[in-house]
Amino acid sequence: MAQGLSFSALHQFNPLELAYLGDCVYELQVRSRLMKDFRIKTINALDRAARIYTSAASQDEVLDLIAPFLTEEEAQIIQRGKNAKAKKPRNASARQYRAATAVECLFGMLFLAGANDRIEQIADIVFELRPPSLRRNQSI
Repeated sequence: MAQGLSFSALHQFNPLELAYLGDCVYELQVRSRLMKDFRIKTINALDRAARIYTSAASQDEVLDLIAPFLTEEEAQIIQRGKNAKAKKPRNASARQYRAATAVECLFGMLFLAGANDRIEQIADIVFELRPPSLRRNQSI
């Protein structure tokens, strides 16, 4: 996407729509980094490693990691994502699910804004400063 939407245009989207798209964007960042940077070769190992980063509980921790690095506009999108009304989660607490939705909402917004460099920067933070619980689970 060469030129993205303005911040005001992005506010026209429902946060759950942004999260729907952002889920794919975040997952693509995770999967591509696992393949390139960690050189994980088997599909089962890739899947297990990706879940370390993409579960609702992990994304809750990721939100705590990236929060200090967010711009004011990004923080507003995060808040909209947290406040979005969604179905009751199955495998996560309501807090974790809201945080995961917020992270996905941020990635969706950045994608639609055409902010690919910023997507990369935030993904760098996730992989460089990932929470200790993610490091412990890296028996892949």
